[in-house]
Amino acid sequence: MAGNRIPMVRVSVLLVFLAMYLSTGASKRTLATNPNQCALELPHCKTYGKHINVKIIARNDLVEPNFEEEVTISSQPQSPLIYFLEQAAELNGAFNFSATYYPTLGYFIDTINGVRGFKENKTFWHIISVDRLGSLECGSSSFIPINNDIILFNFTTWAQAGFDY
Repeated sequence: MAGNRIPMVRVSVLLVFLAMYLSTGASKRTLATNPNQCALELPHCKTYGKHINVKIIARNDLVEPNFEEEVTISSQPQSPLIYFLEQAAELNGAFNFSATYYPTLGYFIDTINGVRGFKENKTFWHIISVDRLGSLECGSSSFIPINNDIILFNFTTWAQAGFDY
C-alpha cells in the first residue's frame, strides 16, 4: 500500500540511525550513548534525569501558512526530545505535531502545525540544536537535551539541509 511506504528522507535518516546503533555495540542492558549526541538504548522509564529547561522552536518559512512558534519548557526531568515536544504542545495551543512510531527506531516527526514533509517535493522537519550541536544525527526518541538547550524544528528542503541526492 502507498500509505505504508517510507519516504526516502525517512529511509536515509533511519539508515544513519541504524548505522550509529550498530557501531556502538550496545547491550540492551546498558544506556549506550553516541559520544556526540544520541542515547541509543534508553531505559524503559520515560524520564530519568535532573530537571532542565528546554526551548522548542518550530519554524516554517517555506510554505503557507508560514509560522514560528516558540515554547520554553521549564523544570522538567531530562528525557528524550519527544517528551519535550509533548510538553510544548500541552503548554502552547498554537503548537501541535504528529509523529509515527517505528518500534525499532522510535518516533519520526511527520507534521508540525499541520505542515508535512513529502518525498515528492523533498521537504522535511530538520531538527537542529541551535546552540550546541547543529544538525542532529538522531531523532526525537534518542536525542536527550541538556539544560537550556534550544532545539529548532525547521521545515526545509533536502537540498537546503545538505541531504539532496
